[in-house]
Formats: sequence, structure tokens, C-alpha cells
Amino acid sequence: MRETEILEKIVMKSLKKLCEIDWILFRDKLSEQCICSKFAHYMSLEVENEISDVAYKVDTEYNRGFGGGKKVVSVKNNNEEYILRKILCDLVVHCRGEKIGGRENLIAIEMKKTTDCIRKVKNKGIDGERCNKREADFMRLIALTSAHENHAGFSHIEEYGVYDYPEAINRSLHIVEGFEIGFFIELIDKGDRIIPYGWKKNSITGLKITLFTDGREQKEKEYQIIFDADGDVINFGDF
Repeated sequence: MRETEILEKIVMKSLKKLCEIDWILFRDKLSEQCICSKFAHYMSLEVENEISDVAYKVDTEYNRGFGGGKKVVSVKNNNEEYILRKILCDLVVHCRGEKIGGRENLIAIEMKKTTDCIRKVKNKGIDGERCNKREADFMRLIALTSAHENHAGFSHIEEYGVYDYPEAINRSLHIVEGFEIGFFIELIDKGDRIIPYGWKKNSITGLKITLFTDGREQKEKEYQIIFDADGDVINFGDF
């Protein structure tokens, strides 16, 4: 099984457990932060089972890298190199800047309710028009997964030595490679859908999962998890 397939399996199994065990979070439409934090719990269990390297951790809203510095990712697009200085995803699987050499970033995840997805943001898309939050997150995940082979781990640590922390921390940039795979998880709380018996009209009745690798959306790999009329979990896709 390829690495991306293992990472995909980790995410999908964790989501299914989340829906089956903590379905009340969806019925009562808890905040994205609450749902994501519980999701992180199941992700941690799956990461421990599937990945032998104990350096990899699951974190929510993590915005730091080596030595407490900012996590910076280099992105290449049409032979042009860009630096992403603000890396803050809803959930990541990474090494917290502790791994010496090798890959640091594995999984980047963004999660939003449908009602939040359609809100406009200041960012502009390729067509120059303001995009909504879903489109903005898609752009971020495309960028974050487009450079996973540009840098092998910590590009500046060897220069200063593992124990020379002050020198390393004072560097303005500690560039690492991008993420191996990205996921956008839409919490469906609006639209034409089945409302389970006893649930509210604005309850979260399903999840739509979109994958990103190599800087592009994997349209052939779209998954869905829904709650049927009895509140039972049904998944669409091979996981």
C-alpha cells in the first residue's frame, strides 16, 4: 500500500468512527472546533496504529515549527518559488519540528460547515473575483500539497547543528517540505438532504470529503458519509 493510501485510510477510518460514536455532535450542530478536536482524538489512535514513527503527532490549529519558530513551506508553481509563511490548518499530522531529517508534514485538513463555506472572503481567485471560504480552503490545500518533494525535512538544521538551538531559532526562515496529502471536509448542514428522525433542520446530516495531492484536487477520490433517516451511518466510497 502506498503512503498516500495509508494516510487516506487513517483519515477515512477516523471520520467513520467519529460519526458512529459521536453522532450527537452532528445532530446538535456543535462548533467546527468541537467536532475537529474529537476527530483529532480518533486520528491520533489511527496514526499510532498505522505509522511506526512516534515523532508524528496530530494537532489542531498548530502554527509553529522547529524550536517554536513559524512553520514555513516552499511552494513551486510554473518554476516560480513562493514561500507560505502562515501555515494554520484546522488539523495536521506532522512532526512539530522535532524530526531530524526526513519528511515533516504528512496530512493537512480543513473542515467547514456548508453554511460557512459559501461566505465570501477577501481572497481573490484566478478570475480576480472574491472567492468563498470553500474556494479559499481549496486554494490553500492545493498550495500546501504542491511541494511535498521540494525539501527533505529541515533544510537549515544541518547547517547549524542539532544542538545549536539559539542560532537556528534566530533564522528568519526554516523551510520544510509541503504536505503529502490534504483533505477538505464539508459538514453538510444545508441543502436537499435526508433529515434523520428527531434531528433538527439545521443538523449536520453528512460529510463530503475532497482529497488533494500533488497540488491538485483529486476529483475521482471524492467520498461521502451520511446519516440516514434512522440516524445510522452510511459511507460512499471504498474505506
